[in-house]
Amino acid sequence: MGSAAPTHPTRRVRLELLDGFRLVVDGARVDLITSAQRLLAFLALRGPLARVAVAGTLWADVPDDHALGSLRTTIWRCNRIVHGLVAVERGQLALADLVHVDVTELASTLWGLDHRAHDRVSCLGSRGELLPGWYDDWVTFERERLRHLRLHGLETAAREYAARGHYAASLECALEAVRCEPLRESAHRAVILVHLAENNVAEALREYERFRQLLLDQLGIEPSEQLANLVLRTVEGLRRSAAEGGRPREGWTVVTKSLGADDACPIPCRHAVPAVGESRCRPTDRTLRDRGDGHRQATDRRPG
Repeated sequence: MGSAAPTHPTRRVRLELLDGFRLVVDGARVDLITSAQRLLAFLALRGPLARVAVAGTLWADVPDDHALGSLRTTIWRCNRIVHGLVAVERGQLALADLVHVDVTELASTLWGLDHRAHDRVSCLGSRGELLPGWYDDWVTFERERLRHLRLHGLETAAREYAARGHYAASLECALEAVRCEPLRESAHRAVILVHLAENNVAEALREYERFRQLLLDQLGIEPSEQLANLVLRTVEGLRRSAAEGGRPREGWTVVTKSLGADDACPIPCRHAVPAVGESRCRPTDRTLRDRGDGHRQATDRRPG
């Protein structure tokens, strides 16, 4: 009678690459030599790859046969810690399915924001840099990709929260985007839009002036015309409303300001301001006229 094949208990394995490399197995951190760390991180970030491609990238400064030998040894070291940690099949290498990677989880959260997964947004600002101190080209590329994903996720979350009236959460996401990239105009625009949505025009003006001064100091340039118009047209609308004898009743006027060719902002903002559609449309002047019952209502007047 043949002996039964050995069984291996399921292990809980987590690989963390944000704020440094950490491999955690069944709740305990495992120390690895540098070559093993690099192999696991590379497979986590780049996915299944041919054995020769992995060897050529991680041991690029040695002959091919030496690189493949070093790869075999490193795979053996990793699989001694957890059986099948590095899966080898038909010349392809990949991390085992049982490995949970924090970068993969964060990327899934960021992509999920485009499908209105609001409840998972709180983790976006608390994650650290990808593998700080690692300067390989493949790490630098993934670090930049993740940075842009995070910024877009924060800005998307700010818009979605504001559209639902959750202004505190919206402002937190927008400010975190500014903290991550102080010279990013779309991040400051998100902050300004939240202030306008809450009728905090003075706060919006202060944020615009802070950003404008920062750009002048750091780069010697001004903010874009679109951002300037967003703020200046709001002020112009308020002054026009005051000059005409009052502001429209609450909720009558909604801004749908487009800041790009295909990027209309959905945040409601109750001011008597001109409504601007997409950039291919002609501007509309919004004015006030008497309804005849003692109230005034907003009407549109297009330039001739």
